[in-house]
Amino acid sequence: MKNNLFLGLLVIVLAFSFIGCGDNENHIHNYHIHNYSNWTVTLAATCTNTGTRVRFCSLDSTHIEQETIPIDLNAHNWQSAPTATSPTCTETGNGDQICTYNLTHTKTGTIVPLGHSWGIYTQTTAPTCTDAGTRVRFCSLDSTQ
Repeated sequence: MKNNLFLGLLVIVLAFSFIGCGDNENHIHNYHIHNYSNWTVTLAATCTNTGTRVRFCSLDSTHIEQETIPIDLNAHNWQSAPTATSPTCTETGNGDQICTYNLTHTKTGTIVPLGHSWGIYTQTTAPTCTDAGTRVRFCSLDSTQ
């Protein structure tokens, strides 16, 4: 009876020693050494939330490691703030921005004038022997220019 109990326990211990990969990237088991892929980001970290990333063992895809990516204080999603204005050909714009993840994250700035985008000249008065004639062109961004 004692021999059967000892033999049963020995079988269980041996069975458990061959099960599972463990947590270490290079942990050696009787059947393989992990060969993990590169990390793949499954949820990017933002200025307000952590993210996650995973990697898989190429020898057994059921062996997965997952890590938390810390909050990235610079990972904002900037959008124009309500106070923002577009620049014109000659005037600067208000480049205020606000982060959609956290409305208290803002940045200010100016947007440089766009400059004119001149079209082709159109003749308005034909030249004569005594007059050079006239031609005009307009800015495609501002037809008053």
